Amino acid sequence: MQDYENLYIATYIVQNLATLVLFIGSIILFSKQRTLSTILILIGSIFIFLFGVGNIFMSAIAGRYGTEMLIKVSAFYNFFNGVVYFIFCLGIFLFTLDYIKKKKTKNDISDLGVKD
Repeated sequence: MQDYENLYIATYIVQNLATLVLFIGSIILFSKQRTLSTILILIGSIFIFLFGVGNIFMSAIAGRYGTEMLIKVSAFYNFFNGVVYFIFCLGIFLFTLDYIKKKKTKNDISDLGVKD
């Protein structure tokens, strides 16, 4: 049983370090460009990080109240985690569209012989 506990702890640490890096990157991106897409990316990354950290505590507390409560908390977590990832992905999608649009406009201008 101890091996599984260590594996869960290691997984938790790696996942939360990854979400922390994502969160920091989102803050940097938002500080450089304040658009709807970067706002959605930042909001998504904040909640991804908070849900990742909170999940272990919610599961531990729910486990004290029995299996049914643990299943309910897991279902709640999975649903809202999906919503949060959707917000983040929507932000990435909008950011990509903006980037492509800006790059296309820049290429169109350079095709006309206009220099930056």
